[in-house]
Amino acid sequence: NNGEEKMFVCVAGKNDISVNVLQTLFEKKDKNYELGIICNQNETGKDSWQKSLRFYARKCGIREYTLQEIYQMKELVFFSMEFDQILKPERFIDARFYNIHFSLLPKYRGMYTSALPILYGEKQSGVTLHRIDRGIDTGDIIAQKVIEIGEEDTSRDLYLECIEKGTQLVIEYMDVLLKGTESAIPQEKLGATYFGRNAIDYSNLQIDLRKTAYQIKNQIRAFCFPEYQYPKVFGKDIEKAVITNNKSLKAPGKVIMEENDYMMISTIDYDIKLYYPVNRSSS
Repeated sequence: NNGEEKMFVCVAGKNDISVNVLQTLFEKKDKNYELGIICNQNETGKDSWQKSLRFYARKCGIREYTLQEIYQMKELVFFSMEFDQILKPERFIDARFYNIHFSLLPKYRGMYTSALPILYGEKQSGVTLHRIDRGIDTGDIIAQKVIEIGEEDTSRDLYLECIEKGTQLVIEYMDVLLKGTESAIPQEKLGATYFGRNAIDYSNLQIDLRKTAYQIKNQIRAFCFPEYQYPKVFGKDIEKAVITNNKSLKAPGKVIMEENDYMMISTIDYDIKLYYPVNRSSS
């Protein structure tokens, strides 16, 4: 630092984690940087069940930029917090890039990190603070936090836990990242997985009933995110699945009985109760 250039810190992304990180940067007493934001394309500028990055930034008088506008920034520190654009580091003239990814990298690179670990029956997930390189979630790892996945946790539960732990991780390492003195290690080659946009078709969610009761329950948990969707079985919204002790005697996917609050269907092994949302308006 030659004393003339002031460091420029950019927070790019959406939802609570981006606002939490921006707030921490904005309220720091020893600021030796300018602040800016880049919003995701679907940013509304209004708080909903998650905070709005644009709304908070405007309230604080923090300027919003486009990605193209900050390519030429010197001494740029870039925090990607659920940012919806893939960064190409070579386009920037002087920058360090950090991302929070909602998985224990190198597992579950890419999309749908709150649904896929549940879908595949994982007992743990987590968050990873890493440098951004030219790949997708392939940068060197700075730190991680593990999240235990409970048997009844839905993708919404896991997502909110990721936001909380991800925020904690960035704040813990904030001073080190601003100085650029963090240490990081390359990701393991073994165990690495990637899932792209086509891994789940949310426009046409199908629950595969020709599975075990455990697999069906995991599908329900993975796709239950009331702010966005409920999984449907035979056209009805499902909020929760409970595996019974009854071994299935009918073909998988047959409705055995239906009550006001649930239907019971047969599976590959055990009958399963699929419960309807109690009060959809509350979601």
